[in-house]
Amino acid sequence: MQYYKQGLILGVLMIITGCATTPHEKIGRNPAIADKQFHDDFKGKTIKMVAPASGIHPDQIEALRSFAELNIQIPDNVIAQDIIFHSVNDKKRFQQLKSALYDRSVNTIIWCLSGGYGSARLLDKLRTFPIPKKEKVFIGFSDNTALHLFLSQQWRWKTIHGAALKELLNPHLDPENFLRIADIVAKRVTTQRFSNLIPLNREAQKEKTITGRLTGGNLTLIENSLGTHWQIKTAGKILFIEDVNVKGYQVDRSLHHLQQAGILKGVKAILFGEFTNAPHPEHVTIALERFAEESNIPVYKTDKFGHGKVNYPLVYNAKAEILPMDNPDEYEMVMHLK
Repeated sequence: MQYYKQGLILGVLMIITGCATTPHEKIGRNPAIADKQFHDDFKGKTIKMVAPASGIHPDQIEALRSFAELNIQIPDNVIAQDIIFHSVNDKKRFQQLKSALYDRSVNTIIWCLSGGYGSARLLDKLRTFPIPKKEKVFIGFSDNTALHLFLSQQWRWKTIHGAALKELLNPHLDPENFLRIADIVAKRVTTQRFSNLIPLNREAQKEKTITGRLTGGNLTLIENSLGTHWQIKTAGKILFIEDVNVKGYQVDRSLHHLQQAGILKGVKAILFGEFTNAPHPEHVTIALERFAEESNIPVYKTDKFGHGKVNYPLVYNAKAEILPMDNPDEYEMVMHLK
């Protein structure tokens, strides 16, 4: 009966967070999987899947195993149906992560299965270990923001804020989400561009060129970092922010908290991505615009990253430039990958 109740609670939580699925629901192939260049970019590389946060349906795990085009290594017992919040318990999730981070094989890519909740619970133990001799490619977003901040700040790695591995099963997402990741992994390009940045305040409009290293991620996790050993460091940085399932007043409250805590002191610019699944999207717009109006920091908005259809990768610690386009009301960001 105890496990039945736990399973029932898990089901309800997965429905609330959008992770629930019936055996054949939400399982497909993103068009990127059929792209020859995508295969070539990952050829000779090993993708080590880690699940530091929430889990997904076991059938989705099996679907990922079927991707013969990619060498995806999936840990044993990666999903436990009787765990309420996470893929498996803290000990097993940390073992998965540690094994991947300290793997000695060459051409290893660490790709997070999903967001949800749980990544930050692994950081207290991770901080007791030395920096690995070899830097790995690390990919994830959403709740994985906690790991990105730790790896990019404490270990100085250039990690990739990008689509979760499970999203390769979603045929409706923009394939560029994955093709751009592949370009970075294969080191085939030296820059990536984000066009159509909309300035939200006068400070953004009067600046001709803004240069800084990238940091940021999910707003909820950025706020959760305050007062911790992995607290976000923003001075001299271009700060990118997105979130999902948050109300307008919550966005307003979190941004005001960051201001009051002094976290935004010295920020070069702020780039808002998408804030998807808000009960009242217009309220989020009001919160972002009010923040921009009251701020002396250049603030921009784009639909090129977040929890929506489009989620182009951003690289922590990469140098970026925000530049005006021909249209005076639009800007672009150039992200340098070397």
